[in-house]
Amino acid sequence: MMDKDNINKLTEDAINSIDGISRATTGPAFYNKLLDRISEKENRSRMKKFSSGSGWKIVLVFSALIIINLFTLIKYTGLENKRYEQNLYSFIKEYSIINQTYNY
Repeated sequence: MMDKDNINKLTEDAINSIDGISRATTGPAFYNKLLDRISEKENRSRMKKFSSGSGWKIVLVFSALIIINLFTLIKYTGLENKRYEQNLYSFIKEYSIINQTYNY
């Protein structure tokens, strides 16, 4: 077992070794360089996300939606319009909406 003097000496040696320690200092441009590197990495990661295919997927989806809408618009305003008019006319004729005659 250690005696009390030996323990005190070891403790004082440990405390004295801490006395010489000072806070680390950085150069004046360190924080600017650090912020530049961080923003550079963020910009690269954004470019990777867009070029990885997600941007092209969005463009492809919107293109498909536009094509479907155009197809639907052309189909229902062109040939289907005549068929719609025929169905409407037969409906009007069936329920005698035109030339209504009332028998009282």
